[in-house]
Amino acid sequence: MNEQIEKLLKEVEELKENQKKMTKKMDKMQQIIDQIQEDIYEFGDPYEDEEDGCAGNCCGCSGCEDTEK
Repeated sequence: MNEQIEKLLKEVEELKENQKKMTKKMDKMQQIIDQIQEDIYEFGDPYEDEEDGCAGNCCGCSGCEDTEK
């Protein structure tokens, strides 16, 4: 009987340890997903937070102000 209990306790400890590992991996994946989302939004509108908008500083860009000419 004691042997069965010890075996079950060991299995429970292994499950707890595996759960900790999985939680850590999930947290890391969520951090990566959050960073990717931030990068996508920055790429979509990099000057959203700029008061003056686009300044034409991108490589190969002459700026957004001259697009009507």
